[in-house]
Amino acid sequence: MEAAGPSAGIASTTHHAPAAPKPDRIQASEDSSGFRSDINRQNLGQQQNATNSNPAYGGSAPLNGHANQVWRKDEGYGAAVSRNFFPVNGLSTQNIAQKDQTALPSIYTTTPYNTVFDSAHHMPEDSSGQPAPKRRRIEPSHTSSPQNSVQDGQASTSEPLPQRDMIQLIDIFRSRMLHFISVIDPQDLGNTLEVISQKRALALCICYVAARYVPGGDRTRSKLLPSIFAILQDRNFRPQSDDEKWTMLQALSVLYAYRTTVTSEPSTQGTVTDISHRTIKAFVESYALHVSVHRSIAGLRSSIRTNKPNITSTLDFKLYMYWLWLFNMSNHFSVVAGTPPSIRIDATIRAAPTLLENIDIGSGPRQILSEVELCILWDKISNAHSPGLAEWWCPPDLSDNTAGHLDSEALRTLDVAIDKALSSWSQKWGVAIHTEPLGIGMDFHFRFTQFCLSTYMIRSLSIGHSNVDSDQQFRLNNSVQAAHHFCELLLNAGPAERDGARYTGDFGFVMISFSCLFILEACKLYPTAVQDSDRILATVEEVALFLEELAVNSSHGPYLQGNIIQKKLHELDKHRQVDSGHSEAPVAPFSFEPGDMSKGHDHKNHLLLDASLIPSQYAPSPAPRNDVAITATKIPSGFKYWQAAISLRSPTSQQWSSFFQELGSSRGYILPSGWLYSLGLGTSTSQIYHLLARPLIGAAYDNSGPRHGGSQISARKQDL
Repeated sequence: MEAAGPSAGIASTTHHAPAAPKPDRIQASEDSSGFRSDINRQNLGQQQNATNSNPAYGGSAPLNGHANQVWRKDEGYGAAVSRNFFPVNGLSTQNIAQKDQTALPSIYTTTPYNTVFDSAHHMPEDSSGQPAPKRRRIEPSHTSSPQNSVQDGQASTSEPLPQRDMIQLIDIFRSRMLHFISVIDPQDLGNTLEVISQKRALALCICYVAARYVPGGDRTRSKLLPSIFAILQDRNFRPQSDDEKWTMLQALSVLYAYRTTVTSEPSTQGTVTDISHRTIKAFVESYALHVSVHRSIAGLRSSIRTNKPNITSTLDFKLYMYWLWLFNMSNHFSVVAGTPPSIRIDATIRAAPTLLENIDIGSGPRQILSEVELCILWDKISNAHSPGLAEWWCPPDLSDNTAGHLDSEALRTLDVAIDKALSSWSQKWGVAIHTEPLGIGMDFHFRFTQFCLSTYMIRSLSIGHSNVDSDQQFRLNNSVQAAHHFCELLLNAGPAERDGARYTGDFGFVMISFSCLFILEACKLYPTAVQDSDRILATVEEVALFLEELAVNSSHGPYLQGNIIQKKLHELDKHRQVDSGHSEAPVAPFSFEPGDMSKGHDHKNHLLLDASLIPSQYAPSPAPRNDVAITATKIPSGFKYWQAAISLRSPTSQQWSSFFQELGSSRGYILPSGWLYSLGLGTSTSQIYHLLARPLIGAAYDNSGPRHGGSQISARKQDL
């Protein structure tokens, strides 16, 4: 697979036997002692939510509205890319968000990039109310000028890096990142010293992208940035030899495949380490057209007709595969960014499957071809049944019919056509998915395509109505299952593939995050319609944690996106708990009247609070003391916190305090010091939720439970 999507996952399609259901994900959280405990997501509906900082849900992300701003600069090394640069023609992120309030997020209603990264703008500040601190950038000791670093893709006498560092960075790239770029053959990098001396532009670009994954790599990237910028100059369009052209194309492919979707912030002295995504994309495509990669099919066809030996080593073959690769990359960018593709499908693209079917083109070109065939099938279905299917960047009311909707019969016909097309692709490429070194990349793009096509069926599903008919519910679940099938790819991958996934290009992570956010939104808007939601949400949670683990540092895309998904998941948990609370029948409160204890009332599952633990600013509003009732919620086994829900009918601050003072002093049910709590007021009821937390490790227990001052607290150890 290309760098736009990760080469991680296992071969599987919906037309194969379904994978065995994964056990419900139990999110691991860590207490202050470093021990992990588990929260069973299926039992979340039984739990009362406390505060946004609950570590069981990952807490709030470290980025917030202030630290999340992206530096923009319209000069220097190209216009810097902001997280909302993708809306074009003057459309702001807010305008697009307003447009998309009528449907679930899909490539037909919003842009995946905005869906993922705009979520970060709404993430709250941390509990201190202060913006998350920004990491100070490491300043390079010196930076050579762009004009003197590289001339026409070749290095001058000024060396931005010592040869030792370049050799090691190229070795890192060859072993960990090369398979993401199918237009570079491993043999092209066989002799590292030769690459450095004779393919200078390629060597510099490789070092630049590889340094991103090395500790302290920002310093190296800053040193190389002037040299990289010098490569992206018009003077490199002058006449060149065939070898020079191919070296330049390969160098540009490295920059393009590993372009960053979010530019780095400037350091205190204004130094940046990234070049604008748009600058790279525009230059790569312009240079490729300049050397006529789009016309290379003519020379390749001639070589095939004459049975020329070693066709795959000819320049025409290499240029044609580069053309197909550019087409795939343009399509990925278009889908994720919500813009028209810069390279549209034409006869040179459609001819590829037939032209190459009798040639052993190798694993890299086969992956390119598999993605091309997915795009061709997508286009064919659209032309035959619904033009809007292949025009995801257009508003829905401009396609299909005046209402922008397809009737039920048309949807069924389209659904059959999509299934047939995907089945035919699976039959052709299914074996390669399981056997090819890059088969996992094929599966990645197949699953994402399947998900995108499924969302076309529900693009007009209004979010204002939670009730859906049986046909709509079927299509909604089909899309959710397709997104889930895609998300499972990383989790089902082998150790080597999971390790390699961290070197995926940024856009691959956006695709994964977008699918997770789609699932979360569907479960939030249609809680009763989505089937098997607990298992699906468990997968989303697992993916979010895995994305964070893949990040090389806090500025790496997966780290931010994993935080965003966990934040959204936490919000969904709260939403579901509120809905569950409104729908449940009232629970008869436990009455603490005099004599209850002496009568042997079973109070083992209740906690009594010392009034000294309740700050006056959180005291509830007035009500008679005898209207106070206490109930406790038993948290599922394995949860490391005891949570008590205290329902009050509006007592005064003084009555509240007196009640607990009397309760604690007269009966000795006083919480030991060291217990923590947090308070939050319900919106429609007068409930106060208390989270009473204490790490299990180090707690003073005996066989009867925790004690304080010789008086047992009514909480059983096994219930904690």
